[in-house]
Amino acid sequence: MNNSTFIQMNSSSSSSCASSTEFERLSSWHLVICQTSYLIAILITFISSYSAIEMVWCKSIFQKSTKFLILLNLFYANLHQVSYGIEACQLLHKHFFMLDSPCRVLQYDLNCAPYFQFLIAEVSGMFLCQTGLVIERACATFYKNFEKTTSTTVTVLISLLVVVISACTGRLLLWDDPLTGYSFSCVSFPKPSFHRAHGFYIVCSLVTFFNLVTTILIMRYNKKLEYATRFKVGARFRKREAIESTETVCFLALSQFVLMFFYCGAVIILISVKTTTTIVFSSWVIWVYNLILQKILSNFHHWGSC
Repeated sequence: MNNSTFIQMNSSSSSSCASSTEFERLSSWHLVICQTSYLIAILITFISSYSAIEMVWCKSIFQKSTKFLILLNLFYANLHQVSYGIEACQLLHKHFFMLDSPCRVLQYDLNCAPYFQFLIAEVSGMFLCQTGLVIERACATFYKNFEKTTSTTVTVLISLLVVVISACTGRLLLWDDPLTGYSFSCVSFPKPSFHRAHGFYIVCSLVTFFNLVTTILIMRYNKKLEYATRFKVGARFRKREAIESTETVCFLALSQFVLMFFYCGAVIILISVKTTTTIVFSSWVIWVYNLILQKILSNFHHWGSC
């Protein structure tokens, strides 16, 4: 998840012309370097995803249901990066070519609504895919004939729920919003719906924490059963298969939890102090969390190349 949302916190207004604060943000060198960093991070994500897809596809010990949900998660992640990349390019275009037109740099909330809903659907899809992986691992652990009889059905049902719920999330967040204002960027919450950002990020954090704890418990249970069946070759192999798949899901859950802990914590703090936040403070916060994001992306790249 990118951190350019931080720039948007006070940028919705009823005027179609940029305020002095918004103009200062747009003309700042922080914006140029940060958006460029995001584009580099997006490129790293694409390269890492190729390595991850190759590894997941070739690693036969992964069950097909696990492979499909991991690939669906990667699809949402890359779609999310493409959306942010488009917005980053637009902000850079405004910085270099539209500083002399302050009444053209803001975007009408009604026009931004489909883009914003699509972006939220991508974010929700990533979290729901992770939860789907946890549910799939639980089914594989506790249902003996999972691979033979129900894995396809469970995977299809989970995938449909992920797509439907994620598609509805953006609409729920903008429910009853008149969408008559103007925003600095389409990745920000419109002003009338801004209070819902707090709840959305808290829910994302709780879901991530649930995924992490549940995955760890499933992994410990599988290892305990593996030890109990150490003299049964077939059962031991199936348990080793479940353990390795669950370890992969656990790694993804841990990485997602660490990222969300820092990201959501920063967003919630900035929402709380948004009336006193200065452009300098916002810029430094963006840089701190951008470095964290780059580090986590590099860890994903290392894992995908193993």
